Amino acid sequence: RIQLTATTPTNSAVRLETGAVEFQLSNRVQNVSGAAQPNPYMKIFGKAQVEINLSLGQLHKNIMFEEAEPEFQQYAFFKTRIGLRNAFQDEMVQGEDKEVVLITLRRPLVYFQPMAVDKAILVWLNYKNAYEYWNEQRSNLNKEVLTATQQVFEKVPFGQLTSQLSSPHLGTLFLQLTVDDIGICLPLNPLPL
Repeated sequence: RIQLTATTPTNSAVRLETGAVEFQLSNRVQNVSGAAQPNPYMKIFGKAQVEINLSLGQLHKNIMFEEAEPEFQQYAFFKTRIGLRNAFQDEMVQGEDKEVVLITLRRPLVYFQPMAVDKAILVWLNYKNAYEYWNEQRSNLNKEVLTATQQVFEKVPFGQLTSQLSSPHLGTLFLQLTVDDIGICLPLNPLPL
């Protein structure tokens, strides 16, 4: 599990939490259609599932016990279980070099209180200003690194790189999104604390 919380000086916060992460990778998936010839398009099967909760809220510190963990009160959230997998051999059209990625959102829940708009704007402004300040400081310190990078690029033979990048083989990627049982809650009146 992972929990990341970004806070502002006024204790507004955005929190990203993941639940159990499952990942499977296998080269043993075969086309069971009974074909005697080996399939030149045999691929590795991959499957991943993760629970995600992205929430916006306010951190409340305990006045009596400063060492206690602050309580996080949610004003808006998005929760779901995301499943990703590529297609089985029998789900693909034979003879085509096509990648198929199936994305499933299981029971996505959206909750949004009216005051969440104000909190989201404050968080965005705080992090936008911090990012602009950081970017300005980084650009001031990066002049030496940019000069060194340009010197390295002048010495690299780009003929080899462009010949590898201009490969005549192009494949097709097909994405399918399936949403199961969506729930949306937008209360018009704020809930009591």
